[in-house]
Amino acid sequence: MGLVKQPPPCVRFAAAFSSSREALDRIWGRLQEVWGPIARLGIPFDFVESEYYLATMCPPSHEAAVNDAKKVAANVASSPSFGTAREMHNVSLGRRTGERGLFKQLAIFESFYDPAFLADDKLQSNLWEEQWGQEWRNQGHFSQTPLSGDHDMVGAQASNADRVILRPINIDPGYMSMTKLVLASTKNREHRLYLREGIYAEVTLAFRDQRWQPMGWTYADYQRDDVLEFLAQGRQWFTKQVASHRPRAESAHNNAEPTPKNGA
Repeated sequence: MGLVKQPPPCVRFAAAFSSSREALDRIWGRLQEVWGPIARLGIPFDFVESEYYLATMCPPSHEAAVNDAKKVAANVASSPSFGTAREMHNVSLGRRTGERGLFKQLAIFESFYDPAFLADDKLQSNLWEEQWGQEWRNQGHFSQTPLSGDHDMVGAQASNADRVILRPINIDPGYMSMTKLVLASTKNREHRLYLREGIYAEVTLAFRDQRWQPMGWTYADYQRDDVLEFLAQGRQWFTKQVASHRPRAESAHNNAEPTPKNGA
């Protein structure tokens, strides 16, 4: 029979994204009030790897810009005098902020973390998404103002007047250990393990051969070079923390408390 042991040291990780850069700042401010100080905060990047969230998280004007940008790209591609394929690709990337309008940011928190509370964190972050999103939407932080003064865009905006940003913010909690990055999810997939109350856990990245490596199911945004570099630097910091505070890391599992359920 194997000996039951405490899990290895971990720290809390979170990813947040929104169509508002200001909302990201607000999210991190409030999360620190509950989860403690952030040790490493990544640079916000354009979340261009998936269109799944556009319908619920971006104003209609952004979706109109997507269609407009696709038409421009098609015209550019058909013009032999524009430039090389490499140049065309770079121009397309440069337009993506306006096209999609979602910004994503990653954070590693300072305190050691008991992974047994991952389901609690996901359930709580779901509540915060609703509470904070509604609060900031009521305060006008997610304006439906068109991206430009173009009359056609204004008309497109008016035709979508009955649409609202259903999900202004998204918070994805998880944790990082020496060997893996784990994220919580409400979506069941063949590779995710059930925790409780509709929450699953996924090993998103594994640390092998001195670098973070994706799994077969890892989403594209977690395979970006800048994301992998952020996590590599975060792990270096974490390694030093574990070496200098090992007794503290081991006691964290005995003293940790779940995230409060009444919001913040």
